[in-house]
Amino acid sequence: MGMFIIDVERELGMLSDYERGFLEAAIDGEGCIRLKPYGKAKRTLKPTLHVTNTNLSFLEKVHNIVGKGNIRKKNRNKPRCKPLFELEVTGTEFLIKLFSEITLTVKERQKRIALEYLELKKSWGHKMSRDAYLRKSEEYRQQMKIVNHRGLP
Repeated sequence: MGMFIIDVERELGMLSDYERGFLEAAIDGEGCIRLKPYGKAKRTLKPTLHVTNTNLSFLEKVHNIVGKGNIRKKNRNKPRCKPLFELEVTGTEFLIKLFSEITLTVKERQKRIALEYLELKKSWGHKMSRDAYLRKSEEYRQQMKIVNHRGLP
């Protein structure tokens, strides 16, 4: 596992046009939006936003704009490569707010799938049974795998 460089949490404020554009470009170019299975049975999903880069100051700037998450150094098995750093952001309410404030180009479809899942996750206990929630969660996970080109059928 990597070493944590920064681990801070703040509230997301109103973004300036510059910050919004910088963040949108960073996510579209260097980011990944995932629905990561976790828990004992790996049936529950954890929505995550990752931005990965070899330039730590770039990630620190993204982190300062987002105001949440942690940056860690990733282990690499290639000694000739530059060190690799990753910002990971989680949290249902926070990601709903963040994804609602930005417009992506390359990763807009991933953002929409994540937002739909986040809304489902936020309200599942009131609107459906656990089994129905888990089935719907798996549908979103499969959609995300396809658009992220992981585990293509």
